[in-house]
Amino acid sequence: EEAPVALAGLEAMASIVGTRAQALQAFVDAGGVQRIESGMERFPEIELLQTKSIRALASGVLWSDDVQRKAGYSSKRAVALTKAAMVRHGGSEELQVAALDALSRYLDKAGLTADVLEGGGEGLVKAVMARHIGCSKVQKIGRSVLDFLGVDKSWKPAGRGTNGSGR
Repeated sequence: EEAPVALAGLEAMASIVGTRAQALQAFVDAGGVQRIESGMERFPEIELLQTKSIRALASGVLWSDDVQRKAGYSSKRAVALTKAAMVRHGGSEELQVAALDALSRYLDKAGLTADVLEGGGEGLVKAVMARHIGCSKVQKIGRSVLDFLGVDKSWKPAGRGTNGSGR
């Protein structure tokens, strides 16, 4: 019963925050970041909650340092939660696209190369690209992530992969 409430809360927060400063301040004051992180930890099996949470946390990398500090936002923690969701939901094309996009933001906007690489991040990105070889978004964003990580530009996923259905 709690997972649908967490998802509804996340969707409500995301819809009111946007880029408006006043709404973002209300989100910060309500402990929005901590609520998102808590939801990801409490309901790791809920794919939609994980996907939306990944997107929400990735937007935090664009906030000012002051807002990040007041919100208790840690891009390093967001990277770790994102990678954990990628591992758990390897067959979800939508989650993988959101996660790769988030990793690309963390690399481009915050320079978190070491955090993305930690615990086998390069291998994770390559595995996702191999598994979803037929998904052009996964391939494009995954290649961008690998480029940020300095991976040989000639690397290409091998194998048949899946169409995202998990089969």
